[in-house]
Amino acid sequence: MKNLILAISVVFPLIALPALSLTEAISAKKINVVVTSNGQGVNDGLLDITITNKTSSTLDIAIPPGQLFICSEDPRQNLILVREELLAIHPGKSVTHQLISMCIESEDFSPGNAIGYTPGKVATGGLLKCSQYINTNKIFNHSGQTAIWVFSNDHDIAWIQTNNENEKQLRKYVAELKNSTDPWYQTTHINTANNQLTDHYNPELPSTEVYNWSSAEINGNFDWKMSSPASITFAIYDESGQVLRTFFSDKSFSPGELSLRFHYKASRIPRGTYYARMTSANGVIAEKSFNF
Repeated sequence: MKNLILAISVVFPLIALPALSLTEAISAKKINVVVTSNGQGVNDGLLDITITNKTSSTLDIAIPPGQLFICSEDPRQNLILVREELLAIHPGKSVTHQLISMCIESEDFSPGNAIGYTPGKVATGGLLKCSQYINTNKIFNHSGQTAIWVFSNDHDIAWIQTNNENEKQLRKYVAELKNSTDPWYQTTHINTANNQLTDHYNPELPSTEVYNWSSAEINGNFDWKMSSPASITFAIYDESGQVLRTFFSDKSFSPGELSLRFHYKASRIPRGTYYARMTSANGVIAEKSFNF
């Protein structure tokens, strides 16, 4: 009787290794990293990263939203990643990729072109959550940038433009993170001769700060109620009660729920709190404050 030999083959499933974060891979000395500004705008990346795999295995490198990049030239802005990246890099090979990032120091200069950057820590708190929200909702524009500055430079929430529903929800989310209310108005800072407002889209202007504080346009809907007819005066006041601009005087309005589209160009006035007021012969009917 012949012996029966039973051959059993066991197949072990391949288990994918988890991706390494950029900072983990750098700490483990598995990669070399070179990061430079590319002279592009926010929509086009701002940064180029080249990662070289020093190991004998393929590496998956994750770069999460909130990853900070520190500039080698002090007057220029540090940056924060707002679009997550997952890069597969083969052994001994290099990969170059654009990084969608935003500025986090509005008082400093633009990133410029061919300026060196170093990966830093991952942001925390509201700045991290804001970058994650921008990543999820793909708000890679000026509204996203302004939202980042709310946390990095304490900019006013009203400076976040709301041109569509996605941006309106971003501003509401930022207000929640700041434990604040969503302002009734929005502020647009005006371009100057040296393009300070748009400098973060055009980083070829290294001699100017990114943001312009000197003038702005305030826009919003001024809503109010009236129980009886009245002649109304609508004007802008400073904190001392001085009238800065009168839009109309003694204009007749019928009772009801009313709304006025409000537009005010503020120029050569100090930053502070101002008031839009509806008044009649009997005093103040409605008032809304705004900050500039």
